[in-house]
Amino acid sequence: MQKLTQAIARNLRPGASPIKISDGGGLHLHVRPSGVKTWRYSYRHEGKQKTVVLGRFPELSIEMARQQHGDLRALVASGADPAEEKTANGRTFRDAAREWHAYWSPEKSEKTCSPGDDAIGGGCVSRDW
Repeated sequence: MQKLTQAIARNLRPGASPIKISDGGGLHLHVRPSGVKTWRYSYRHEGKQKTVVLGRFPELSIEMARQQHGDLRALVASGADPAEEKTANGRTFRDAAREWHAYWSPEKSEKTCSPGDDAIGGGCVSRDW
């Protein structure tokens, strides 16, 4: 299989549906109909198919995507799940929801939320976290 080159990746055009162009070993360039190109790594962990997004092209070059891919393959080979590692080292959805809610609607949250409300369970985020 021929590896992707910078020129091939740059010249890919979006279609009516998402396109996946493989670079080998589970690494592929995903091209959305909007034209956004993202590097993704697909792998199996405990019998389940999973995919992690590495970054956008061209901000993340082919060389850097391949380097990250190699690191993630080593994680999978050691029995770890790269998706869980990424969540453990970064923000969770709950963290992002709380930050968004605190930034965009501080006065609304005092009117509509009661103490102890939760972003996932209660439909809004309490301001007293």
